[in-house]
Amino acid sequence: MKRLLQKTNRRCWFFGIAAGLYPMLYFFSRRPDILTSWDHYLFFVLAFILLPTGTFFILEKYIKFKTEVKKQRTISFVCVFYFLFFLQQIIFVQHHKKLIFGAIIVAILIGYFLYQHLAKIVLLQLFLAIITMPLLVETILIRSSYSNSWTTQNDTIEEVLFQKKPNVYFIEPDGYSNFSELKKPTYDIDISSFENFLQKRGFSNYPEFRSNYTSTLASNASFFSMKHHYFNNDLKSDEVQNARDIIMYDNPVLRIFKNNGYKNYFVSDSPYLLANRPKTLFDETNFKFWDLSYIDNGIRKNRKDVVSSFKEVFNKQDSEPRFFFIQFIKPWHISGKEGGSKGVDRERELWTERLFEANKILRQIIDEILAKDPQGLIVIMADHGGYVGYNYSDESRTKTSDPNLITTIFSSNLSIHWPDGIAPSFENELDSSVNIFRILFSYLSNNEAYLLHMEDDSSYILLRKGTEEGIYSYIDDSGNLVFKKLQL
Repeated sequence: MKRLLQKTNRRCWFFGIAAGLYPMLYFFSRRPDILTSWDHYLFFVLAFILLPTGTFFILEKYIKFKTEVKKQRTISFVCVFYFLFFLQQIIFVQHHKKLIFGAIIVAILIGYFLYQHLAKIVLLQLFLAIITMPLLVETILIRSSYSNSWTTQNDTIEEVLFQKKPNVYFIEPDGYSNFSELKKPTYDIDISSFENFLQKRGFSNYPEFRSNYTSTLASNASFFSMKHHYFNNDLKSDEVQNARDIIMYDNPVLRIFKNNGYKNYFVSDSPYLLANRPKTLFDETNFKFWDLSYIDNGIRKNRKDVVSSFKEVFNKQDSEPRFFFIQFIKPWHISGKEGGSKGVDRERELWTERLFEANKILRQIIDEILAKDPQGLIVIMADHGGYVGYNYSDESRTKTSDPNLITTIFSSNLSIHWPDGIAPSFENELDSSVNIFRILFSYLSNNEAYLLHMEDDSSYILLRKGTEEGIYSYIDDSGNLVFKKLQL
C-alpha cells in the first residue's frame, strides 16, 4: 500500500476514485430507470471521479502547506467530504443543507483526528465499492436481457388511418381518483361543483374507470403501448424497464399520431417523464435537457405553471392537427413512505387540498381549449388513484381484502369531451386505461375492428407482505375484486 501511494499521480487517482466510486456504483445499481443516456454516464465520470481526482492533484502539486500534517489533514478532509457529499446526493437526490453541514463537520473531525489512518479510510471506501459490484452486475444483466417485445400489437392498428382529425388533448392529472370513488366514505369529498362544470361543457364521465397499474411510469408505459407489461415479470423493481423511453418515444400511440399528420406536444409541470433524457417523438416539450438534473427524478417542489406553459404552445399557429399530452402532479397520491406519513386523516386532508388545486388547473385549461377549439377531443384521465385510506402509499404493498383499500389504488378519473357531443356507440368499452387509445383510434378511424384486440382490463399490483411475494391481479376483466397471482 505504501509503495502504491508513493507516487503523486498514482496517489491522486487512487484517492479520487475511492471518493466517488462507491456512490457512483450505488446509484447505477439503484436507479437504472434514470441512467439510460450517455450524457448521464459522462456526467458521473466527470463529477464523481475526475472532479475529486483533480482536486487532489491541485492539493498535491499547487498548494503549499506549512507542514506535512496540515497537508494530510486537508487531503483526509477532502476525501471524506467528497464521499459523504456524493452519498447525500444519490440517496436524497437533492441538496439538504443540514446534511451537507453534517458532512463537513464529520469530514473535519475525521481529517483532524484520523488523518494518519487515511489509507485505511480509502481502503474502506474501495471495499464498499467492491461489495456493490454484485448489485451492479445484476442490474446490467437485467437491462441487457430486457426485450420490448411486449409492446408488439396483435393487429395492424399501427397502420390505422383517421377519418376525422380533431385536435386531441390528453390531460393527465396525477393520482386523480374517479368521481364515483370520491363519493365513497374513504374519500367523502363533495366534487359536485367540478362535475357540474364538466357537464355544462359537454363532458361525459365514466364511473368506476380504473388504471391497470399502481404508479405513473407503469401505467403510462402500458396505455401508451396499448398493452400489458405485468411489471416485466420482475419482482425486484416496482417500475417498468425503459418506461420513460417508451412513454416519450418508443410507443405506437405517438407513431400513429405522427403517421396521421399530427404534431405532438408534451407539457408538464415537472420533468419527471424526461428525467433520463430520453429520445422523444414529441415535436416540442416545455422542458429542455439543460433544465434537468442528472441525479433527481424530476419531481420538484418548485414546479412550472402548467397552464401558462400550455397556453404558450396552444396559441401557436399550426396547420397540422395537434396531439397534446398535458401532465401535472396534482392531486398526486398520499405520502409514499412511512417516515413521511402524517397519518390517514391528515394525508386525506392534504390530498383533498391538492384535488381542488388540480380542479382549478383543469378549469383553466379546459376553458382555454373550448374558447378556441370547441370541436377538440379532450380526454381527462388519471394514471392511478390517490391511495387515500392508507397511511402511506407503500403500505399498499401488503395484501389486503378491504375493497376500499383496493379501489383507492386503481380508481382513475376519466372524462371525455367528444366533438359535436356525440360519443361512439362503443364507449361502454371504456373500463381501464390500457385500452384508452385503442378505443380512441377506433373512434377516429370509424373502424370498430380494432376493438377485437383489446387487452384484458385487469388491474395488477406487486405485493411484498402478507402473502407470497409476487404480482397479483386485484381486479379482474369484469371489474370484480379478486386475488389471483400472476404465474411468471
